[in-house]
Amino acid sequence: MSGVVAITIGIVTGIICSRKQKLLQKRIDGVAFFQHALQSQGKFYVDIGGTLSKIVYITPPGASGVLTEVTRVGKTGERLEALEVPWAGPDGGNIHFVKFGTHRVEPLVRQVLSRLSKAQARGTAPPDTKLPKQVFATGGGAFKYERLLKELHVEFNKVDEMQSLVDGLRFICSEKYGPKQEVFYYPSPDAERTYVDSKQLFPCLVVNIGSGVSVLKIEADGSYKRCGGTSQGGATFLGLCRLVSDANTFEEAMNLCAQGDNTQVDKLVGDIYGGSYTNLGLSSSVVASSLGKLAVMDSPKQCNRADVCLSILRMITQQIALLGINIARQHECADRIVFVGGFLRYNRIARRRIVQATNFIGGRALFLRHADFLGALGALASSPYVEEAALLGTRSAEG
Repeated sequence: MSGVVAITIGIVTGIICSRKQKLLQKRIDGVAFFQHALQSQGKFYVDIGGTLSKIVYITPPGASGVLTEVTRVGKTGERLEALEVPWAGPDGGNIHFVKFGTHRVEPLVRQVLSRLSKAQARGTAPPDTKLPKQVFATGGGAFKYERLLKELHVEFNKVDEMQSLVDGLRFICSEKYGPKQEVFYYPSPDAERTYVDSKQLFPCLVVNIGSGVSVLKIEADGSYKRCGGTSQGGATFLGLCRLVSDANTFEEAMNLCAQGDNTQVDKLVGDIYGGSYTNLGLSSSVVASSLGKLAVMDSPKQCNRADVCLSILRMITQQIALLGINIARQHECADRIVFVGGFLRYNRIARRRIVQATNFIGGRALFLRHADFLGALGALASSPYVEEAALLGTRSAEG
């Protein structure tokens, strides 16, 4: 009997070790990842935002190795396997999507330079490390880190941030380059997503939620104008959560929100009127004042931090939604308000609040599967490898 137990334990241990090894194989440190990317395919399309950086790169058909198998890059970086799509450009292949904290850009590049320098001194550097590589970059970091990135011996191409956002939307929604299911909405806050035809998207209002928020109206011919914005965005949420809790990353802040109950710190209509305010159609559960209960608490500093973080998330999301709705009504596209940006990934709470607000006034909030990579995709769209006429929303495409 003891022999059978020993064999069983050995099998289970072997399975666990094998799984651990596979998990470890899918994680790579940031420096190694960028070295592989520079040496293996040599073309980056990157959106260096104020908080998050997003990278798009293409691998050839049948490719294997680090760039196609890694799922975690460093401590917080991630390759989003579910977003991978076929590349309809020259020679085919697949488009991959990676995101990581912008605060890691400078130390990562300096470490890559250090490793390459040491390898060249030893005579062990790959023969193509000095060959020109191409980087198409957008976002504020394209200006901030331009000089540093050029030290990697790359051909550096800056792309206007707003133009790349527009072109990224046209790219991912186009028939040639985009997936069949990209644009979706929620019929109600708790409903499952419903996909819509991307071709019916324009004209539309795009609410881009990054560190702050910019609102653009994009016409059917691909032209656009900025209609407004706000300084209260994703970085505001994370900054406030870091201030009032132990959360350091967006993921940690969102985990806190999932545990919170905002009604413990928000003042509701019911707290003021003792029930619903029927004359205005406001139910007792509607928030009348975000964090309002803290103003009258005996010991507000002793309240649950998860409750506070959830209230902050709901407050910021509601302000963004109302801004988008009001501008959309002015421009007669309240049924085509597209909310994009990394703030919305893994953030069902924010999406629910947006859907609730837009549905209330008879509008419709739309979302994208690749919403946080529009800038990087726009950088790709600006490259010579993409046919302008094939992008959705162009005069030439309409004929």
